Amino acid sequence: LGGIGIGGVGHGQIGACEGAGFHVAALCDVDDVYADKSYKRWPDARRYRDFREMLDQLGDKVDIVTVSTPDHMHAPASLMAMRMGKHAYCEKPLTHNVKEARLMAKVAKEMGVATQMGNQGHSGDGIRHALSEQRQHQDQP
Repeated sequence: LGGIGIGGVGHGQIGACEGAGFHVAALCDVDDVYADKSYKRWPDARRYRDFREMLDQLGDKVDIVTVSTPDHMHAPASLMAMRMGKHAYCEKPLTHNVKEARLMAKVAKEMGVATQMGNQGHSGDGIRHALSEQRQHQDQP
């Protein structure tokens, strides 16, 4: 696993992947202070400040990336990884426009990689409960 954007949300995403059995091989963030918590948790992971260098240098040593950068870098980082045959888990918003979204779908299909966008806030028990309540009220006259 290579983590791109590893402070805050990225730290949590990498931890979840590690919990699912992935080895954390590389960490990438432009802000060393913000990323320090991740560097301490995974001291053996290689450190990078530029995701392009990370992907170029690690090549086949990384099978999947998490992308939790500022929004404007979600699509560029994910696309580069996907074009290299890496699976990508990307935080929302996935893209800034429909053109980027269509390009990501096309590249994922061409490369045969799995992709997922993080929407944890919409899949928790609170949302399920709210929807259940809404359905009950709609059924009433």
